[in-house]
Formats: sequence, C-alpha cells, structure tokens
Amino acid sequence: MLKGIGISDDLSACTLHVRPGVRFTDGSQLTSADVLHSLSALGT
Repeated sequence: MLKGIGISDDLSACTLHVRPGVRFTDGSQLTSADVLHSLSALGT
C-alpha cells in the first residue's frame, strides 16, 4: 500500500507515499484520502 514514509527533521510531520496502481477489490484506486481515513479511524 505504501512505498515509503518520510519524517521531518523536527519530527513534527510524517509523509506517507502511496504506491501507484494500488486498487481495492472493486477496482477503485487507493488514494491518500483513503489512507488518511483509515488512520483517523484508528485514532492516530
């Protein structure tokens, strides 16, 4: 799902790099909004 994670030097931000071409079983493409929604649901 992710091809990499970047963390700022001051540790105040984290950047998740979504791997291109990842799709759900219904064929729709995974987006950064989907990842954000999943992380928010986990309470992170």
